[in-house]
Amino acid sequence: MPMEPQHPAYNLSHVEVVVVDDCPIMVKLLGMILNSMDIKKLHCTTDPERALEDISKYRPHLVITDLLMNTIDGMAITKAIRFSPDEEIRHTPIFVLSGFTDKECVLQARDAGVNEVLAKPVSTKTIYRRICNLIERPPNFIETDSYFGPDRHLPRPSLSDSDARIKQAVEEDIDRIYFDAN
Repeated sequence: MPMEPQHPAYNLSHVEVVVVDDCPIMVKLLGMILNSMDIKKLHCTTDPERALEDISKYRPHLVITDLLMNTIDGMAITKAIRFSPDEEIRHTPIFVLSGFTDKECVLQARDAGVNEVLAKPVSTKTIYRRICNLIERPPNFIETDSYFGPDRHLPRPSLSDSDARIKQAVEEDIDRIYFDAN
């Protein structure tokens, strides 16, 4: 018996995406993945400076960036977006791709204001699922003196203090959501 799809099929042909990775092969791969989802408005580059220009020029619906690059890294791109004077650009969802998905890197990316950290190699299914999550559950944004970005707290169900097993399961689920490679 075939499994039911986890997310409905969305028409993504109107979605505009800026992709930046200093590896040309990765940029090409991401372009092919996004094209397979019918995303046609792509601005792909290996140059982070160009990516920042493209973000200002095209005002994309999503930015996908590599974490570690030679000149400007994904954290600097994220901070440039999150502290942009342009309110629309500040709210642009950001996916960071990285081969480094240890807890410290994920927390640093989260604290910089990324929406998602995706482990390389990344699959079409993973990217599509994360885009669907943005559509179905748009993030609330918060601002403090040192942070602007998606609310970093997952909603937690109300639990009684006496049910330690449920609390532990919720904590494990939160770890799985934040730190699962897929």
